[in-house]
Amino acid sequence: SEIKLTPFGRQPLQINDIEETRGEEMASGTYVEDILWRKKEFVISYSELYGQNLSYLIQLYNLKDFLNLKFYDENLNLVEYRVKLFPFNRTRDSIINDSIWTNISLTLRQVDPDVSN
Repeated sequence: SEIKLTPFGRQPLQINDIEETRGEEMASGTYVEDILWRKKEFVISYSELYGQNLSYLIQLYNLKDFLNLKFYDENLNLVEYRVKLFPFNRTRDSIINDSIWTNISLTLRQVDPDVSN
């Protein structure tokens, strides 16, 4: 099933490129480096969330399974990545009626590396 994250309080999607490299210094003193793989890391931040929306995020994390992240790229193409959701922190701001939570950042890392250098 598909769960859409609430747009309320959400900051722009941050996309980070990460890579694993192997490097060494040659006998000549020249440093050479090979890129073993590249992945993307996605950060979705919320300035605030209400209790029910936070519960959805906790449920996603508690699935303990890889997720599919879908969004539109810079060319308006729908792209999809298989990702791992990492543990996230949150701050309880208010407990009146529906509790308000702030400073939430979800980090999702691409599972399958891009090995095409």
